[in-house]
Amino acid sequence: MDMADKQPRVEAFSAKDASGKEWSFTVSSDIIDHYEQARVFGPEALADPAEVGRYQRRIVSLPDHRGGAVLPMLLSIGTDGELFLARRDLESPDGWQTIDLTPGRTADGSPRVQAIGAAWTEDDRIALAVATEEAGGTGASRIWTAFDLSSAATVWETLVWTDGGTREGRRVEAIRVLDEGDGSWTAVLAGHGGAGDLLYLLRSGGKTGFADALVFNPATTLDEIYDFEAGVHPTYGSGLYVLGIGSGTDTLMFRPFPDYDASGHAATVPPVVPLPCPAGARLLETGLTGADGTDLYVGGSGVSLLTADEQDNADQAAAAVVVPPEAAPAVTDLCLAERPSAGGKATSVWCLLQDGGLLTAAQDAGGGWLAPLLVRTGVLEMAPAMGDGSLRSSVLAVYAGGGAGLIAQAGDGRSWQETELRVQDPDAMIASTCYAVTLRVVEPSTGEPRLGVAVQVEASAPTNILIGGRPAFIGPGVSAQAVTGPDGGIALYSRVQSLAPPSYRLTVAGLDGHLDLQPAAAALERFASLTGAELRSATVAMPGGEQPLLPDAWRSGSGAGQADAVASALRQGAQLAAGPSGSSWTIRRSAAGDPYRSDLSASSVPDGYRWGIVADGRGGVQAADDSVIGRLVQAAESAESFFVQLGHTVADFFEGLAHRAEEAWTFVLHKAEDALHFVCELGGKIKRFVLSCLEEAAGFFRWLWRQVETGLDKVWQFLKFLFSWEDVLIVRDAMKEAVDDALGYVRSRISALKPTVESGFRSAMLALDSWRPEGGAAFQPSPPAPGESLQDKLEAAASPVRELIDAITGNSVVSWVRRKLDDAVGEIVHVDGPDPAAETIQAVETFIEGLVSDEAQALIDTWDRVEADLSALFGGKLPGRSALSLETFRDAAAAVAADVAEGLLEGLQALVLRSLDLMDALMGALRDALFARVRFPFVEKLVELVAPGTHVDASFSLIDGMLLLLAVPATIAYKLIVGEAPLAKGEIVPLAFGNVTAQSGFSALNRFSWIGGLVGSFLKAGAAAYAWAQQASDDAKPSKPAMFFGVAVQGIGTAVEAMSRRTSRGDAVEAIDDTNLAISSFMSAKALVPALASLTDKYSDLESAAFKKLAKANAALDLVCTGVRTVLRTAAFGILIDEERKSDDPAVRGLQTAESLLWVDNFFDYTGSMLASAAVLDDEPETKTILLGVSTAEKAAAMLVDIGYVIAVQKNNQPAF
Repeated sequence: MDMADKQPRVEAFSAKDASGKEWSFTVSSDIIDHYEQARVFGPEALADPAEVGRYQRRIVSLPDHRGGAVLPMLLSIGTDGELFLARRDLESPDGWQTIDLTPGRTADGSPRVQAIGAAWTEDDRIALAVATEEAGGTGASRIWTAFDLSSAATVWETLVWTDGGTREGRRVEAIRVLDEGDGSWTAVLAGHGGAGDLLYLLRSGGKTGFADALVFNPATTLDEIYDFEAGVHPTYGSGLYVLGIGSGTDTLMFRPFPDYDASGHAATVPPVVPLPCPAGARLLETGLTGADGTDLYVGGSGVSLLTADEQDNADQAAAAVVVPPEAAPAVTDLCLAERPSAGGKATSVWCLLQDGGLLTAAQDAGGGWLAPLLVRTGVLEMAPAMGDGSLRSSVLAVYAGGGAGLIAQAGDGRSWQETELRVQDPDAMIASTCYAVTLRVVEPSTGEPRLGVAVQVEASAPTNILIGGRPAFIGPGVSAQAVTGPDGGIALYSRVQSLAPPSYRLTVAGLDGHLDLQPAAAALERFASLTGAELRSATVAMPGGEQPLLPDAWRSGSGAGQADAVASALRQGAQLAAGPSGSSWTIRRSAAGDPYRSDLSASSVPDGYRWGIVADGRGGVQAADDSVIGRLVQAAESAESFFVQLGHTVADFFEGLAHRAEEAWTFVLHKAEDALHFVCELGGKIKRFVLSCLEEAAGFFRWLWRQVETGLDKVWQFLKFLFSWEDVLIVRDAMKEAVDDALGYVRSRISALKPTVESGFRSAMLALDSWRPEGGAAFQPSPPAPGESLQDKLEAAASPVRELIDAITGNSVVSWVRRKLDDAVGEIVHVDGPDPAAETIQAVETFIEGLVSDEAQALIDTWDRVEADLSALFGGKLPGRSALSLETFRDAAAAVAADVAEGLLEGLQALVLRSLDLMDALMGALRDALFARVRFPFVEKLVELVAPGTHVDASFSLIDGMLLLLAVPATIAYKLIVGEAPLAKGEIVPLAFGNVTAQSGFSALNRFSWIGGLVGSFLKAGAAAYAWAQQASDDAKPSKPAMFFGVAVQGIGTAVEAMSRRTSRGDAVEAIDDTNLAISSFMSAKALVPALASLTDKYSDLESAAFKKLAKANAALDLVCTGVRTVLRTAAFGILIDEERKSDDPAVRGLQTAESLLWVDNFFDYTGSMLASAAVLDDEPETKTILLGVSTAEKAAAMLVDIGYVIAVQKNNQPAF
């Protein structure tokens, strides 16, 4: 594949709402790696089968009613005998959560669980009973119960058990829990012999102690008990179904529970109810308790059903065949999944076969049973859950070879989905191959993000996604909602399971109709033009290095032609999904009631369309010729029963087909009667289906790649958007060393800055004087000249390279990293702050006193007068971008009363100069803070995963983690702009304060400045996004990681300030740059103060109110400092731009555009910072939210201009700083 195939897919489009207003969007659809702090759940998490009783399951499924659909949650006995619950975490993107439910656990340990039992009802009532091993080695059991729980309402982490105690050394090895149908529960406790021994009944609402349990004697004469289950007979009420063998004959019976007197003794002797025993019966399972009682399912050789009402006929009852013996000759486990339906309960039966096959059969609308389907092979354990309107049923399958999956069938039977089961683990990391879709809402003229737009998402078939960083279940009519973030986007991730995933339907608030998205657009578009030659030559990047996509036998010799047949099949599939000619592969507008994007239309292919493929079952594949196609098109359908274990629907057929790859199949697809007909043949037997949606054919693509003997992991690697982690790590290390050197340089120059700071402030005052009219007459700022306003500059920077900027800011990898930056502070679990020396502590205390001193307050008061003058100048309104330009801002700064302006500059000069001596100690501490050891598990594990063999300490520096996350989007952006990696080994970058090396070094100053500029642009946007994300926090005292995160942002900013000093553009510009560096250092020291204060005894216990006061003092001075920095920057740029305009050298005059862009970038950046500071000072929540929103927008605009600036200077081979 060429480089273009590996680049992100980002499309821009526009739409008009009902009022005619234009909306602009970008949408990306890629296959990427999404990283989760999780591990795969598998058989290694379960107890040894030998350690649980014969009649006891290791796992029990409970229906989870949270999150849009009923899915399983798993109750299991673990390897150490603990009882844990695994279920979806609706707040975390990192897999399922596991909750220790072991009753009786203490700080010293937990007892071993011997047996568990559970029951539930359709209305989400759950009952649990557990037996744990009593201490002392006697084997006796202690019983625990918990009745009337709820999957949705119970706080499982603090589940309260009722301790039932022990009973005369009795050991319990199996438990059944029964819903009596009247709101009460009965727990049936059995020993080693199951129903062949005395049983004990604990009933809800009665006595809770094991010693007080009712004794039940089944009084069976069976030689061996195969299985037993509790249930409710339509006539005799609750009791026990018992299956076993006696006198050489398999026997099935129902033993009703007796009535008990007040003392707990049996008062009646109910009769034994004989029931017909199907041949080969070995297993029992009961359905939910209904008005007529309990349905009984019997498994062994096939599966049979004795309905509740039929049981009244005793041994004359008629058993219905659910699964015929030929489809399931040896059933070793049997479970049910029931769901409400219009005509009563609808049940799916799940069978685990002796050979590890997982088979299911479902009821049809009339109560009959559909053809069974072999869903998976190699299964060790299963745990299904009841279905609902979205799902027919779902099952957790634990595989013998490792791992587990959640398998679900859509309620309409048109699709199957499997999601690998992963549980959260902060010490692990997994890369998931995902379909990633990012939709961004942007301003039409500039591409700026629109924050806070509500977007609702549903799907054409039930599926699990991540949206807004949280898991959600969506489907037809089942939606999730997110709001566009600081980047104007929402990101959707779903694990790649097939090449025919459900399509998404997005409804954007304020926009009529829907936006339909195809997450597999990247794959389908690639397949649409794929040739056999490309398949034969394709390579993929695998952990062991580059490998051919196809095996050798398919790339040369007699087998090479088979690649053409496979490529043709892939092109046919893509053609069906393409939609109208010329339409986007990714997105299309749709109106209410329109079909989903994945629905197939016969109009997508011409009349007379025919295509076919033949597989010989021995690895040979070829296109079907016209005679074969014609014969199958005309052939009659064979009896349905021929397709053993292949289900009923076309989706079933393709799902089962994946396990029949070694058989000789012929497939034909043709158009007839305005429908797409799929015909399949095996051994002369023929079956026809009508294809209605792409999801129905998902299994066909899996079958096809199995014919090619190519693992799907290779296929995803062939299709995904890739980038080099090696390049990213080199950038990270280079920036880290540069920041370290820059901060060392700043500290070494602290004492030398005093005269240049004085000169810089003096230059700024002279500039202010030069901007004023002679005589000091009052004047109004001149309006911007055509094309010179901030808005004009922003559009001029963004428009020519809009497509490139969209690709940089809108692709799904950058979107993912930006969201991880939002969460970065929450990912830090520990900070080892620098150990401040005594002089540093004194400096911190002195600095704090300075922040709240009269001098600082006087400076803040002066700033208030500046704000008042500016407010009067602009009529009390904040001027928009169209009303501001460089000249307008200079005029506005000059229009401030001279004494006020000079007082502001002189006041800040005095404060900064007085602080320089203190900053000498603090800048060392700042460097130590940036390189403080942190526990940042996500980044640590990410490095280990993407760079195997890379040594990562148990903790590493704060700057390591931050720069890694920033280096990803910066490196991608650089490659998109320049077309090559930013830093090559073997070269040195000569910065003004010394050379920088990264591993083996890298190229030149210009290239380093470009990548540094991009890192800086993403840092600005990331800091603003973090502030926005934290706005809802009620805690006025930030966490220690949050404080050090702020330190890192400010410290990196100071380092970049040092790198970007202009030392060859005249004394005045150099003095102003040094002054800006001194102010930036002062601001970094201020950011450091609260963090260091938290490490000292004097300040670590400050209440939130005290920290809030300190934060407000900090913010007020930040507002002043940033305002003055804006004036200083304007003065410097004014000098430079005036020089460039007057120059006779065309090359010098050509620098004006870049300098103007850089000023606009700085203006947006500083304005955003000032608004963020103002938000800290404002206590009104609504105003704070507005200020932070505008601040975020200004920072986003700065990022766009910054990218445009880097593009501009790169084209002219100029440095970015």
